[in-house]
Amino acid sequence: MKMSHVNQGLRAIGLGLLFACLGFTLALATSGDASGRGTGLGNRAISTTCVRQPTLFVTDSDLGVVVVGSHFTRQILVQFGFKPHVFLFGGQKPTSTFKMSDNGEISGTKTDPGAESFEVRVFDDVYRGVVPPVSKTFTITGVASQQDPNLDLQFVNAATLPTAVANEQYTFTLQANGGTPPYTYEFKFDQDIEGFPAGLALNTETGEIFGKPVIPTPVNQPTSFTVFCNDALHAVASRTFNLTVLPGTISSDFVATGGNFRLAFGSQVGADKLKLTVVLNKTELSAANIRQTSDLKDIPIQIDFGGVSIPPVQKAAATTTTTTTTTTSKFPTKFDQNGSIRFPDVIHSFPPIKGNDLAFEMTLNPKTGVLKINASGLKLISSLGANFSTFRDPIIPLNIKMGSSVDLGTTTTGTTPTDTTTTTPSVTYDKTDTVHFTYSRKGNFSRGSALANTKSPPGGLFLISKVSGVEVKTGDTTDRLLLKFSGFMRGPRGAPITFQTGDNVMLHLGLQCLGEFPATSLKASGDTLTFRNDDASAGLQNLIIDNKKGTIYFDTHPILGRAAFGQDIFNGGVPLTVPIILTIGADGTLNPSFDGQSSVTVFRRGGHIQNK
Repeated sequence: MKMSHVNQGLRAIGLGLLFACLGFTLALATSGDASGRGTGLGNRAISTTCVRQPTLFVTDSDLGVVVVGSHFTRQILVQFGFKPHVFLFGGQKPTSTFKMSDNGEISGTKTDPGAESFEVRVFDDVYRGVVPPVSKTFTITGVASQQDPNLDLQFVNAATLPTAVANEQYTFTLQANGGTPPYTYEFKFDQDIEGFPAGLALNTETGEIFGKPVIPTPVNQPTSFTVFCNDALHAVASRTFNLTVLPGTISSDFVATGGNFRLAFGSQVGADKLKLTVVLNKTELSAANIRQTSDLKDIPIQIDFGGVSIPPVQKAAATTTTTTTTTTSKFPTKFDQNGSIRFPDVIHSFPPIKGNDLAFEMTLNPKTGVLKINASGLKLISSLGANFSTFRDPIIPLNIKMGSSVDLGTTTTGTTPTDTTTTTPSVTYDKTDTVHFTYSRKGNFSRGSALANTKSPPGGLFLISKVSGVEVKTGDTTDRLLLKFSGFMRGPRGAPITFQTGDNVMLHLGLQCLGEFPATSLKASGDTLTFRNDDASAGLQNLIIDNKKGTIYFDTHPILGRAAFGQDIFNGGVPLTVPIILTIGADGTLNPSFDGQSSVTVFRRGGHIQNK
């Protein structure tokens, strides 16, 4: 991770502007975290003493067992605080070839048996890192590889998996020992598909569980599912796993604007198709050093749709020297000068493979953020579980890796921690979100469709898409601002916004509490909830939630620029990024009725404040 990410302040969520321009009401997958409550309401209608609960690790210190020499992933997760959270290794670093992405995914290879400990630090990337980081020490244990047909095939992972957080990226690689590799992983029964959290998927080739779970599990009731492992000689092992999903904060990485997949059954199995268009966050692309098409040349990309990798993950025999292990890809993995990648591609020496009907093309336009994926000859059924009776309007995770986030197939052995022996691309991008499809089957063919404006967001929605306002000068050293915000807001699965007895509403603009008030102060009129505050000592003036339209609006009394944006004076044309957080819940609860966060980037043009 580059520390400049922290020092530059919170990276903006630029999707709001793009969505407004395209006119989409979007089906977003999301996440949520809880927050602390102020206690200074007293007899006042509104208080400004509310404080956001600080960032808290939820991943246990023990990251479990991995097989020495085998690639693995583990997700480090936190709750609360101000997103996006930025992770990096602390003072105690791993000695094996591990790397960690900004979003907390640890991946790599354990080089020796035994336990290995390391420190992880997490920053709230806001106001140039003014929120102190928190840290925790984790341990991962390696066991010797036992790839022998005379040894029983068995899982090395414990039955209880590391805790997940709703609408936060999650990865965990299942691993086996014994038998004859390569291994494949699958669900076999309806109850296992039912028990697997919506928004997660199982990659049948790598054993990686990945995605974004969209709904928390009930308290003390983890979900349960059984995974089967098959080796090359058809030996089978199984284990029932338990996974708890905690509440999280509603936000979004990217959104699908349209697409479909087609599944073929019977004699046509393996002839599945996928066509998908997604809009990536242009601010995140820029932070990843992808600003124009020329930045993509020779940059690798890896897509995982519901557990199916495009291009396929390689299992070719490796050639070994004293220092490196290299796997040669059968498929193109890097963009050309036009921001495209395709197979077959005879011009670049990737002809069709005999007996393989796979074909794919991906194009990315950094100026619009639009990524298009078109593939045929896929084997989606076993990963998606679409041959099961429980397959209904699935929520399918999509993971997009570019640049150094892609496993290039070359690693360094030994004790010095390095990421790769190849030249590391300057591009680093790794994002996961979910796509909600409608699904129907007729005979030996079925179809899933995802269209903008047709789906309620499965994990909820909180997206501030428009900011406007005026600068009110009160002196040479301080700016005061009058601001208006509007956007989209839904509960999980598109549910209306509601509250429980004893709930408070708390609204933050950056580190500033705009106001906290009892949820009973929201006046209901049909599908609309409204609150008005005439106490100018609090920033919030009006709040309107329209459950029918799925929208939110609020405006402010004059507020100080430093309190909200960490800066006294707004220089013209200079963007400032700030998180907006709305929480509805009881005092001190870790499970609020609603908790959403949306980052916005604003700038001054003349005496006006805007985000586009």
